[in-house]
Amino acid sequence: MTIGARLVRSGLGMFAAATVAALAFPALAASETNRDASDVSGPERAAPAIVLRAPSDGGVYASPIGIDIGFEPARDAAIDLSTLKITVVTHTLFGDLSFDITDDVDAHVSPGGIRARDANIPAGEHTVTISIADTLQRQARQELTITVRN
Repeated sequence: MTIGARLVRSGLGMFAAATVAALAFPALAASETNRDASDVSGPERAAPAIVLRAPSDGGVYASPIGIDIGFEPARDAAIDLSTLKITVVTHTLFGDLSFDITDDVDAHVSPGGIRARDANIPAGEHTVTISIADTLQRQARQELTITVRN
C-alpha cells in the first residue's frame, strides 16, 4: 500500500498518515532552535535556523494539533525551500516505519516556515526530522519525538 493510499482527513485537507503524524505540534510560548555547529548567535549567525514555536520534544498530545515551525535565514542569505526535507519515523509494535513527507506538506510551507491548524494526528510515537538550507548551502536540522494519544 502506498502512503498516498492511507489518507487521513483533517481540517487542513487530505494528508498521508505519516504527514499528519509529522505535523503534530501544539502551540508553546517558548521556542527552541537548532543550527549547525558553525552557528553564532544573533543576526550574524552563519546558518539558517529552524525555530520550533509549537513543538515540544518528548511531549504527549491529543489530536487535533496545531503546527508552527519557523525558518529564519542568516543575515546574508535567504531560505532555499527546494532544500527542505521532512521525514517521520513512526514507532510501532512491529518496528519503525520511515516516510519522506516533504511533498505532502508543501501546501503549508512558506519561506517563513510550516504552519497549519487542527491537524488530526494518528495515535503513536513519531520522530520528525526537518532540514533546510539557505542560498549559500548552509544547513539547519531539527529533530523531535512526540507521542499522540487517542
